[in-house]
Amino acid sequence: MLRIERVGASGPGRVLIRGQATAPQDPKRAFHSFDHPVWSLDGDYIYVEASAWATSPAVHQVNIKTRAERFVVDGGVQSIIRTGPYRGMLLVGRHKYHPGPQFGSYDPVDVVRPDGEVILTVPGSETDEGEPSVGRWLKAHGWVAS
Repeated sequence: MLRIERVGASGPGRVLIRGQATAPQDPKRAFHSFDHPVWSLDGDYIYVEASAWATSPAVHQVNIKTRAERFVVDGGVQSIIRTGPYRGMLLVGRHKYHPGPQFGSYDPVDVVRPDGEVILTVPGSETDEGEPSVGRWLKAHGWVAS
């Protein structure tokens, strides 16, 4: 259950959305457990990380007013970019596989639009654990994400 509470408000918050009782066959539709809520810049949406695949969660968007939920992209939401040309876009850690002949997997951080379009992979994030290169990339440009 995702509950919204206003800071300083008295009384209980309201339930925004509840998880599904059973998981559907399509992992993109699975919304039975979720974590890591991140607010959009305008406060109209919350992005959450939902259980989906064995190797990756999924990012879902929840509309605060309508309570509608939709799949955005595979991966784990880390933060929202707050300044710069990618303002309002998500930083999403994703599990990907190298094409042959290299093969194997890696876990870069991508800049993703709220509609799910992947804009770019944060330089260096494909070779480290994501956070150090993301922080360096943001700092080098003077951008902020949270």
